[in-house]
Amino acid sequence: MRILALSYPQLRERLEALASMDGLLEGQVRKGLKGRLEYSPAVLNMLRDVEALVRNHNMRLSDAVKEVGRKIKGDGLSSDCHPDSKGVKDQLIEALEREIRRLEGEVLFLRGQVSQLTPLALPRGRWWWPFRRAE
Repeated sequence: MRILALSYPQLRERLEALASMDGLLEGQVRKGLKGRLEYSPAVLNMLRDVEALVRNHNMRLSDAVKEVGRKIKGDGLSSDCHPDSKGVKDQLIEALEREIRRLEGEVLFLRGQVSQLTPLALPRGRWWWPFRRAE
């Protein structure tokens, strides 16, 4: 939603329009936790294409969805829209590997910070010990 700069009703309307096309969202929607619908990245690409046609070319939503459907079905499910294509999988793997490297770097940084702070957290001697009352 934030990526596309759409409100929830606009997003719902566009998803319903895409779902109305025969087989366009087939295999790209699954149920997640608590019954939440999860869409594949290909659906995001379709929504971007639809939104570009609606905003830039002043097309009606139904016409834009038909155009995107023709493009996808005419190309035999092009590589940027097919969930099983090599290109999308490779892009996802590369993105995940970049995220793993970023998080490993962050872990190393935080371990260094903890090692610097650990001497400060060690218990210090009781400064009041010599002044305590004898019991």
